[in-house]
Amino acid sequence: MKTSLDVEANHRPPDVVTGRRTRLRALRMDDYAWLFETLTAMDAVGRWRFRGAPPDPEHFPDVLWLGVHTQLVVESLQGTPIGLVTSYGADLRSGFTKVACVFRSDFQQRGWPFEGVLRFVDHLFTHWPLRKVYFEAPAPVALESGLATAGQGLLVPEACLTEHDRFEGRLVDLLIFALTRDRFYDRFGSVLGQQEGDS
Repeated sequence: MKTSLDVEANHRPPDVVTGRRTRLRALRMDDYAWLFETLTAMDAVGRWRFRGAPPDPEHFPDVLWLGVHTQLVVESLQGTPIGLVTSYGADLRSGFTKVACVFRSDFQQRGWPFEGVLRFVDHLFTHWPLRKVYFEAPAPVALESGLATAGQGLLVPEACLTEHDRFEGRLVDLLIFALTRDRFYDRFGSVLGQQEGDS
C-alpha cells in the first residue's frame, strides 16, 4: 500500500512556478552572491532564520541548505531575482513545515513580491502532504512587518516562546503562527485561480 510519503518521494514538482507578477525557480550557483549580500545586510540581520548569525561566505551555500525541505528564488517576470522562499524543518509524516522568506531591500516595501510567498505556499500544499505551514519571527519583527496581524485572522497564533531570541541586544519573544491548507485556499483560492497542478 502506498503512503503519502511514498508518493512524495516519487514526485518531482515543476522547476518553475509562474504567477501574475512573479516567478519561482530553482536556486542556481549564480544566486549565492546576491543572497549572501541580502541575508547579511543590516535590515535582514535577525529577521532570517540565521537569526543574526550568518555563516562565512565560504560555507554559505552549504549552510543555506541545512534543514531545508525545498527553497525557490522569487524573481520578477523580467528575470530579476528579488528574494528567496524556504520550507525547512518539514515533518511530512505529521504534515507541517516552517516557511521563511527574505527579499532584497529594494523590494521589501513593495506589495507585489508577496505573490511569490503565496505561490510558494500553494506549491507546498499542492506537491506535499502538508496540512499546515508555520511562520515564526521575533516579536519586534512580527509587529513591524505586520506578520502578527496578517490577513485579519489568516495566520493563527500557536505559540509564544518567552524571551527566546536575542534581537538587537536584548531577549525577545519568538512568535509562531500557523496557516492551514483550508484557511489558505478559502482566502486565496480565487486569487490564485486553479491550484498549481490542477488540469
